[in-house]
Amino acid sequence: MSTLPYFFFKVLQESIEVSGTKVHLVYHSSETEGYKSVILIQMTPDTIPTNLALVHLKVYVQGIENVRVFEADPGLKHTFSWDRINAYRQKVYGIVPVKVHVGYEYKGCNYVFWEVRSTTMTGFDLTSSEIGGWNLDVHHTYNFQEGRFCDSFNSEPQILIEKSNDCLKVLCVSLESGN
Repeated sequence: MSTLPYFFFKVLQESIEVSGTKVHLVYHSSETEGYKSVILIQMTPDTIPTNLALVHLKVYVQGIENVRVFEADPGLKHTFSWDRINAYRQKVYGIVPVKVHVGYEYKGCNYVFWEVRSTTMTGFDLTSSEIGGWNLDVHHTYNFQEGRFCDSFNSEPQILIEKSNDCLKVLCVSLESGN
């Protein structure tokens, strides 16, 4: 596998303090709908045999097979993107294994010579809560059943909120904290 240019990994992060508390709302653009995990696959070197006709590519990730065929060219690369969804249409979390099969088909030969490679891709991050596309910093959690934020040191709520549609309304802020 090759290394992707830096711009493939740029993620916007924003952190906003909730006034009167130690809670921060955190936003990562990598958690937005449509963000994809990517790998750059180097399929041929800069010089190739003159009788190399086709390059086959099969990428297996989370029960999904992705197949492509390319005309053979020197320095052939393919950027593979994955929506972080498995074969059952479920979100996948954490680092996942990926198998990449690159096949070489030569003129006058009916056989494809396969090379198998292994790598990983990144699924969704494990988050403690999802609040309108935002999350909480690592020291806090949100109990959406009760509409309460708690810090990791004190189980008593610091904030009581009400959620309606895509809006959050702060009902009560407790400044009593165990830290």
